[in-house]
Amino acid sequence: MKRLILIVLLCIISILAHAQKLKEYKASNGIIYHPGDTVKLGLGSGTNGQFVYMVPNMLNSSSTQLDWIKRRLSRGNVIIKKIKQEETIGMTKTLFYVGAGAAYNLHLDIEAAIESCEVKPCNK
Repeated sequence: MKRLILIVLLCIISILAHAQKLKEYKASNGIIYHPGDTVKLGLGSGTNGQFVYMVPNMLNSSSTQLDWIKRRLSRGNVIIKKIKQEETIGMTKTLFYVGAGAAYNLHLDIEAAIESCEVKPCNK
């Protein structure tokens, strides 16, 4: 029963969601980002310094993965692989799909990360 509800919810979300791939994005910190560019990271804004706005491209992320991301990427860099602007139920969000040397990509909510100083330069 839970699986059926999950499948129905995913179908509804996919119908309501609309994504557009971008070749560049001008962020609120004044930087124009392109696929292939390097994004400089600050510290995670979550509990124990974990990144809140950069998460694995998976449905379930373990605390081990989140700790690895924190240790490996705090004040480090990631490379933009894709830039997508997604609209879901009237809200638009820009996501960067970034590589960080792991077997999987990470999703970076760029504007939220800039506001929380997870990305440098940030808006203080």
